[in-house]
Amino acid sequence: MRNFKQHFLSLGFGLLIALATLLSHLGPGPMIVKADSSVAWNFSDSSFKDLGQLKSEKTIDGLTLLANEELPLFIKAEEANVSESNYTSALQLIATGSKDKASLKFLVSDNDVIKVVLKSASQTDEGHLVLADSQGQDLTNLTVGVQASEATYTYSGEAGELYLYAKDADLDLFSIQVGATSSDAVSESQSSEATSNSSETTEVDLSQTESADESLIFSSLAASMA
Repeated sequence: MRNFKQHFLSLGFGLLIALATLLSHLGPGPMIVKADSSVAWNFSDSSFKDLGQLKSEKTIDGLTLLANEELPLFIKAEEANVSESNYTSALQLIATGSKDKASLKFLVSDNDVIKVVLKSASQTDEGHLVLADSQGQDLTNLTVGVQASEATYTYSGEAGELYLYAKDADLDLFSIQVGATSSDAVSESQSSEATSNSSETTEVDLSQTESADESLIFSSLAASMA
C-alpha cells in the first residue's frame, strides 16, 4: 500500500511538472489595444469649398455648421500656406457668433488635441477664436493674427461636444484637426508593436515545441512510474 501511494504521488508530481513546462512555452496572451481615432476637416476639400453661403444647420463628416438666416456662415476663396499645406478656401466665422449661432460643433474624447489653421479676416485687426464646452463655458480664447497660422489646444475634460466661434472679429478658418495627443499615439503604437511581436513569437514557439512538449510529458510519466 505504501509503495502504491508513493507511486501515485510521483505520477501526479510528474504531471504537474509537465503541465507547467507546457504553459511556460505558450507565453502571455495578446493585449487588446484600443486606439483613439483622429479626424480632420479641410475647407478646401470638395465637400466644403462649393457650399457658398449657409443659412441653416448642416453636418458634414461629423462637423456641424450652426448657421441660420440672421447669422449665416460663408465658404469663400482664400489662399494660405501653413506648415507646407496649401489652402484655397476658408470658412468665415462672423464676429457675433456664440455657442449656438454662427459656430461649429464636433465631438472630442478626453485628452484630445484640437488644431486649427486660421487668420483674422481683417488685414489690420486681430480677432479671437473661442472654444466652448456643451454648457457654453469658454475653455480657451485663442488670439488670431492677420497672417494664417496654426493654433493648438489640448482638451482635458470628459468626452463630449465642443464648439468653435469667433468673438470680436470675423475669422477665416482653413482647417480643423481633432485627435489623440502625441504621447498617446506613441504609447498606442508601441503597445500594438509589442502585441504583434508577442503573437509572432507565440506561433513559432507552438510549432517548434509541440513535439518537445510531448516528449517531456512522456519522459516525466516514465520517470514517475519507474
